[in-house]
Amino acid sequence: MQQNGVDGIIIVPSASEGLETALKKCKEAGIPVVNADTLINEDVVKNAGIEVPFYGTNNYEGAKLAGEYVKANFEAGTKTAILTGIEGHQNAADRKNGFIDGAGDVIEIVAEQSANWEVDQGYTAAQNIISANPDVKLFFASNDNMGIGALRAIQEADLEDQIQIIGFDAVSEALELVDKNDFLGTVAQFPAKMGEVSVENLVKMINGESYETYIDTGCKLIMKDNVAEHKEYLAQFAD
Repeated sequence: MQQNGVDGIIIVPSASEGLETALKKCKEAGIPVVNADTLINEDVVKNAGIEVPFYGTNNYEGAKLAGEYVKANFEAGTKTAILTGIEGHQNAADRKNGFIDGAGDVIEIVAEQSANWEVDQGYTAAQNIISANPDVKLFFASNDNMGIGALRAIQEADLEDQIQIIGFDAVSEALELVDKNDFLGTVAQFPAKMGEVSVENLVKMINGESYETYIDTGCKLIMKDNVAEHKEYLAQFAD
């Protein structure tokens, strides 16, 4: 890192495993580190002995928004399936737990399965869940990719009128699916905001200035009534 003349680093980890050694090297080299998007495990940072500010989505709160919508708009006992991300990933746990806590006792969880964030695995998982639970009414997919896979399985089973899907990430394809009523909704993050505040605060760290140690960059539940507004917001970053 020193050989490359790096003054600071922004880490967007897929997982915390294996980062402790790298963080220790950053500390030894005097290189400030910023954590964006996915929160590094607290113990990893503590063991590395370095302060790493975080700027990103509170995944628990984002998923809780989706759960709270379900609690307010679905019947008690709604049979629900949850597609989770990679086991051991903090954001996978946060999204699952946030949704469950938000929805409360309105949902009856009939299946919970990891599909590792992947479209194809979401498809296969949803096929198996529908086969075992033909009366399932709702899928919460912890990212849009798994939800897109689930949609394919739902369509093949001719259950579009019975089963609703809520995703997470608000990727462009999911927004189009919300617009077409194929997805009930998806939780939007604000990656541009993450990048902006990460760079701003990293520069402050490099310059020895005071900086924020934690910024929640926000999230929003996107549904049919606000999807056009969100697509318009994203259009400014298209170039």
